Amino acid sequence: MSDLLQLVVSEGASDLHIGAAFEPMLRIQRVLEKTNHRLLTPDETTVLVYALLSDPQIETFDLVLSRHTQPDDRIDDL
Repeated sequence: MSDLLQLVVSEGASDLHIGAAFEPMLRIQRVLEKTNHRLLTPDETTVLVYALLSDPQIETFDLVLSRHTQPDDRIDDL
């Protein structure tokens, strides 16, 4: 994470965008710019997000994430 944050500072970016199966992107003067970083795995993305959150925030994040990754019960009705 510190390497990515150093990149944010050195490039003068206002935001760092991360996501599983995507390369990190920087927002520089309102424009999203690709980095030279490889695609992040789901596990790497989770580690990066957890590094920024407190324990209560991690619990909330996990709860919300689990709700959005559960199969939709209505699908069985099709």
